[in-house]
Amino acid sequence: MNKYVIISDSSCDLSKEYRDEHQIEYAKMMLSWTDKEGKIHEGFMDLDWGQFTPKEFYNMIRNGTRFSTAQVTIQNYLELFEPHLEKGEDILYLACSSGLSASLRTAQMLNETEFKEKYPNN
Repeated sequence: MNKYVIISDSSCDLSKEYRDEHQIEYAKMMLSWTDKEGKIHEGFMDLDWGQFTPKEFYNMIRNGTRFSTAQVTIQNYLELFEPHLEKGEDILYLACSSGLSASLRTAQMLNETEFKEKYPNN
């Protein structure tokens, strides 16, 4: 059995301490919102609350800000998965439900089209 890594996505809601202790990485889902002036903002769902604190986030929701998420990008998967595959490590990917996000399907597609031939032993 190859060494393996555990990778989840932004929906895992694991603290930085827990992720660090168990060496769990995560793929960042896209996040967008519209502010009170109607300006659209885009970024990534950051489990470490780099854009705003939890209190600021929930206050924004209470004040009418609508947040939307989108699947993990192909580029994010490539940057996250490829270094492990190059080292011969297997990946245990724990994704958001396929009924809620297309992220899992994108990861499966990359495995079939990009990684299987390039890394046949993983």
